[in-house]
Amino acid sequence: MEELSENGVICPIPWIHLSLFPNGKTLLCPCQSDYTVTAGNYNDEKITDLINSKVLRDLRVDLLKGEKNKICNNCYDCETINPKGESPRTNYLKNFHTQMERGISNTNGEGFINTDKFEFSYWDVRLINLCNLKCRTCHPIFSSSILDEYKKNGIPVPKVGNNSERPDRSDILDDLIKHADVVQEIHFAGGEPLLMKEHWAILDELVKKKRFDVKLHYQTNLMKLDYKGVHVFEYWKKFKTKLVVSPSVDAYGDRLSYIRGNSDWNKLNSNLLDLIKFKQKYNNIEIIPTITISIFSVFYVFDLINYLSELEIKNYKLNFVLNPNYYNASLLPDSLKEIISERLIEFGNINPFILNQLEMIKNDLIRSTFTSRKQELLIQFRENVLKFDKIRNQDFIKFFPELKELVA
Repeated sequence: MEELSENGVICPIPWIHLSLFPNGKTLLCPCQSDYTVTAGNYNDEKITDLINSKVLRDLRVDLLKGEKNKICNNCYDCETINPKGESPRTNYLKNFHTQMERGISNTNGEGFINTDKFEFSYWDVRLINLCNLKCRTCHPIFSSSILDEYKKNGIPVPKVGNNSERPDRSDILDDLIKHADVVQEIHFAGGEPLLMKEHWAILDELVKKKRFDVKLHYQTNLMKLDYKGVHVFEYWKKFKTKLVVSPSVDAYGDRLSYIRGNSDWNKLNSNLLDLIKFKQKYNNIEIIPTITISIFSVFYVFDLINYLSELEIKNYKLNFVLNPNYYNASLLPDSLKEIISERLIEFGNINPFILNQLEMIKNDLIRSTFTSRKQELLIQFRENVLKFDKIRNQDFIKFFPELKELVA
């Protein structure tokens, strides 16, 4: 089994996990490279049926043979640009190695798992797309605010977002809770999880079962920390296993409100400071901001990193925008990329603790994935920026004067 773990492709996810997306689609993994590939639809099938879908069986067989499957290309790509060779796959191996071994021992040669022994150890919960923000790099499937904006302005709604509005998720919630005794980690995302009644219902179930050993991971915009008068800290303080709270913070100051529509820097900062105070008091959470690196943010990311360092936050995750591809940072003009590259070197000399992250940003800038379509994608970028500037009464150049040539 140790040899299998070193084959460069194996991953626990196909044996312990399903990603439940707001439109009912059940993805194989939250990091998969092609979101059109699914295990099925949880509106129509039970979890125990979905885990033995053909696409999951085939994936398990490939990984056990040591063969790369294209659904995992995002992780393989990440391992290439990360100087340490790390990716979500390598992290999952560290966290769920034992569960993977048990899962493999209950898997036959055709990739079927014995459903009676299936351990749904890792949940990725995004049951509805309810969200108070409309981020430029996001999609209607993940934000009800963007979906409403599309409809209001007559913008065709992408097919994947058409079934995003399901006010009652009690059916899948009941199916999930059946596995509450074996779950080891829950990733709450959205939408915005702290707005969702399903999130609070799961917390209530964990409290009821005294499952304070479950690791909770939140991807949150940190705009709101309470629900119907109950503050989330009242739940979090009960947990023994360290929670991971990942505020989505793509820019420092006013630029945040442009990139992450409806957000407010002052509100986010106030909640972030409260989060730090909570950590100091209970010491059971880890604050790991997620910084989305895009054509909007990469030039100014140093301001944000400096501020986080002042707060003694020195660990964060970088999320590189690959879709929509016209927002990828590699599309910036060479003159701007040279300036950023020089700043990366200077910044690394001052902040050696983030050399790995800085190297990843550099590698994203020189990414060749979109080179052949650069001019076409820059035209799409300009069209989308100007369209949503008009809808939202914003001015790209006001927020990003150094990038004005992109919309000229």
